[in-house]
Amino acid sequence: TETSAQTDKELVAAPGANLSLYITDIVVSNGATAGTVLFEEDTASAKTVKVPKLYLAINGGAVMNFRTPIRITANKNFGFTSNTCTTHDILINGYTAP
Repeated sequence: TETSAQTDKELVAAPGANLSLYITDIVVSNGATAGTVLFEEDTASAKTVKVPKLYLAINGGAVMNFRTPIRITANKNFGFTSNTCTTHDILINGYTAP
């Protein structure tokens, strides 16, 4: 649970050389302050947006199930940036493979 907006916060660490993260599901829930959240690869440098900005209502959220997983570049992490959100939770499902 986050209690304030976050910038480039890692959700899943880089898996190591020649391995990629594959994101299959994302669940976001938001608390008492409306805001936005976007998901990115490589929170430390390149910050490539993988899921564009979602606008979250007060006590709102989003559930995303990807028939084709989102592939993260080999040995890069996966994270998010939120804006104006106060309390919010994020669940990520997926797997690691070459």
